[in-house]
Amino acid sequence: MAFNVTDIIQSVNTHGVLKPSKFEVIISGNDTLTVRCIAAQIPGLTINTTDFKLYGGMPVLKVPTSKTYTDLRLTFLARSDSKDRYFFENWFNLISNFSSNTVAYYDDVDVARDITINVYDEETIHIPSITIGTTRTTPARGAAPVSSSTSNIAYSVKVLNAIPISLDEVDISWAETDRLIEFTVTFSYEQLQLTTNEIMI
Repeated sequence: MAFNVTDIIQSVNTHGVLKPSKFEVIISGNDTLTVRCIAAQIPGLTINTTDFKLYGGMPVLKVPTSKTYTDLRLTFLARSDSKDRYFFENWFNLISNFSSNTVAYYDDVDVARDITINVYDEETIHIPSITIGTTRTTPARGAAPVSSSTSNIAYSVKVLNAIPISLDEVDISWAETDRLIEFTVTFSYEQLQLTTNEIMI
């Protein structure tokens, strides 16, 4: 099919777009971290395969064997009292005790937590100009202005029984007087719980 700008315009007007900045992350058992999470990654999926050769000159067939989830990385804006970083350090201590060097299990209390990532849409009434977020083209002569409605969850995924496996170091320096401190936590987890939209595009 040939490239058609009109089709792209119609698709944007009909189905809208998603912005990476309209999201929230919810860690079970700690609501205060939601507003401090400034960056996240929607986890990826990989189907692991093994090569299977049928016979003769037939091509090698890749047979699915299992699936792999990518680690989840979340970045937080540090609080002035550092309680958010202490929260994760204490979580690490529950998993592998700093003093006794004992290791906990997934089913131990407060070791594993569920993490939900919600991405929001930006529903907009299109009359009749193109609207992407809050930016629009000049409307046709006599057209009514564009107005926006409330946001809804467009995509949601939950990682089950997540545990932190890495707490990144934080650089500090006398020379950086205007930079805000951020830190990133990497999580492993048992399973993804997907919210599937069954409507075909």
